[in-house]
Amino acid sequence: MGNNKVDDYKQKYGYSSTTGCFIFFILVAIIVYFGWKILFGSSSTSSNIKNEKPDEVTLMTYAQMILDGYLNSPKYSSYKGDYTFVETGLRYKIEGNVKENGINQRFYLIIEFDNTNYNEYKIISLQVGNSRIL
Repeated sequence: MGNNKVDDYKQKYGYSSTTGCFIFFILVAIIVYFGWKILFGSSSTSSNIKNEKPDEVTLMTYAQMILDGYLNSPKYSSYKGDYTFVETGLRYKIEGNVKENGINQRFYLIIEFDNTNYNEYKIISLQVGNSRIL
């Protein structure tokens, strides 16, 4: 027969001391995880707290998303050196080349951020070649 104290513990609580230690470890890990998130936050919100301006790669990505939304299967460079970025306060002018339906054209995009958190923007103007889209 087994140890009476262990058998009594299993019968009374339904699990062994090893299982209890495992559950305790999981609970401590969860508490530490959420405590860390509360104290230090995540990296995605820290940029809003610091009011960081968007970098060139971020602006290039915004331009590409906008072009995807307004053009038919556009092709564009993924190299930030192929774009021109001009900042005026909360407005940014982004220039680059885009290929649509086999035709290479210059595009001009102006976006304006709502505030210095730089988390929301509106499209002021979009021009592709000689055609003004917005």
